[in-house]
Amino acid sequence: MLKEKIFRNKGFKYTPEIFFKTVICSWFFTSFLNFLFYEKKYTDLAFVQEKILYIVLTAVIMLVLTLGLTAIEYYLEGKKITEYSLIFSFVAFALMTLYEGNADFGTALALCIVGAMVAAYAVNKGCFDFGNADINKRTKIIYVAIITSVFAFVLASYGVLRYWTYSAPNYDFGIFCQMYYNLSKTLIPNTTCERDYLLSHFAVHFSPIYYLLLPVYWIFPFAETLQISQAVILYSGIIPLLLLAKEKGLSNKLSAALTVIYCAYPALSMGCNFDFHENCFLLPLLLWMFYFCEREKYIPMAIFTVLALMVKEDVFIYIVIYGIFLIASRRKYKLGSIMCAGAIAYFVMAYTILTKNGLGIMDDSRFGNLIFGDGGLVGVVKTFFTNPAYTLSQMFVDGNNGLTKIIYIIEMLGALAFLPFITKKMSRYILIAPILINLLSAYRYQCEIGFQYHFGITAFLFYATVLNLADLKPNLKRYLTIVAVMVSVFLYVAVFFPNVGGRYEAWRNDKEMYKNLDEVLETQIPDDASVACNTYLLSHLSNREEIYEIYYHFDKNGNVKTDVDYVVYFTRGAMSQNEKNSIPQFKQAGYKEIYRDDLIFIYVSPDMQ
Repeated sequence: MLKEKIFRNKGFKYTPEIFFKTVICSWFFTSFLNFLFYEKKYTDLAFVQEKILYIVLTAVIMLVLTLGLTAIEYYLEGKKITEYSLIFSFVAFALMTLYEGNADFGTALALCIVGAMVAAYAVNKGCFDFGNADINKRTKIIYVAIITSVFAFVLASYGVLRYWTYSAPNYDFGIFCQMYYNLSKTLIPNTTCERDYLLSHFAVHFSPIYYLLLPVYWIFPFAETLQISQAVILYSGIIPLLLLAKEKGLSNKLSAALTVIYCAYPALSMGCNFDFHENCFLLPLLLWMFYFCEREKYIPMAIFTVLALMVKEDVFIYIVIYGIFLIASRRKYKLGSIMCAGAIAYFVMAYTILTKNGLGIMDDSRFGNLIFGDGGLVGVVKTFFTNPAYTLSQMFVDGNNGLTKIIYIIEMLGALAFLPFITKKMSRYILIAPILINLLSAYRYQCEIGFQYHFGITAFLFYATVLNLADLKPNLKRYLTIVAVMVSVFLYVAVFFPNVGGRYEAWRNDKEMYKNLDEVLETQIPDDASVACNTYLLSHLSNREEIYEIYYHFDKNGNVKTDVDYVVYFTRGAMSQNEKNSIPQFKQAGYKEIYRDDLIFIYVSPDMQ
């Protein structure tokens, strides 16, 4: 009688399912507590096991939690408290595992798989309903503003800390620091450190979009401005993305979840791992273009299309792909044809400028594996159409048995729960085509998420995600959204967050050293002097007309160019062989040492003595 009263009250029946879910939930939460209170890393096999007290405590805590959750299940039957506890205890455990794991991608992948199963169970039990009882607009705006601001602040802080800790090299930060200095003075994007002689950056990449940021730089003429602006530009893309979501009828709850996916999406943060690039403009500009096209507001759409083209000469391919999508999916033959023709015409103009007045298109270094003879970019097109078998064979050729590109696909598409693929409308697969640009490239960095080549692809993938989410059935929509939230957050914590922690620790531990280094450079090197220096010093000395990286400041015969007023060597880490070779040559040319400490030493030319 008593047993029946306890276990069958209010229709409650103790089942194996209740037992397993309460035990697993208790196991995740107890493991999370072990992370908090045990000093050793979980990567050490002796973790917890070396002390019998921790084993006993683990068992006792699990038992207490299991009984407690069972009691909750009994008294709050139908409230799904245990299901929510299961998914949140797992997320807490997973995040702590990733935080302790030092950017272990394999662990992150395993946790993503387990997370997908946990999410499937929770959604099947009716958790995370994105349709009914929707949050109001004001709550959504506050939530989106807070989440986006936090992620943007973290990314901006990371960029600033890279600069403050002398970890931002000439390629690719020093060149943009000097370029913006010259833009602010002359409106001409000249650099001397990009190719070791005076030239316009537009001779390397045709990117008029840089002028859009110039007014901000005039007000705040600092290197930090570029790092902060990049974070703001990237995360501003949440505005057109959520407008797209609203246009497609997605609920406020789903938009809130989409905000987390976007903000934690690994390509956004890791794409800034090597500092500032013009590519950051591409993500919000393309999203705005998509949004205005959906609204059939073609004038603002045209404006953002032109702005996107101004980011870089190769952006035309994104516009062409979108034009083809409009023709195939929306039957907008005229609009799609105009976009394709206009993009190609813009590329021909940029190509002509770069060929006649610049250094040409970087097609050989990016797609040399697809070019027969001296075909250039046209050769890529020929190979694509005449030899599709060979073209496809290059998708997973990366010198690492394809593993680098497989990881790249998981990071780019897995973080979206592969939603861009989940559609019955074949024409939408066109929106995934931009990822082939990176997968087919022989340039290894295009398939490593720690570089800046993914922002345009990201815009297309999120656009496809919104379109496909709008068509899915409620249960599948909930499930894939929760999986995408978990995977994007897990990858963010695994691959990006350790970078932030590392930069912060470097700054906190040696803050005075870096400040003293700033002071030395400011007091020892006149603002109007020409300088040759180490790559990590260059951005700190870039506000001048002439600055060069020592590593490249040699003539064709291998002799250092002794044409600068000051030479500054950075002794942190190993000096390159070129830097070592340059020292006796500068001395032979009459340069004298005027300053030396544990980090740098400075030589001055005979003319400045």
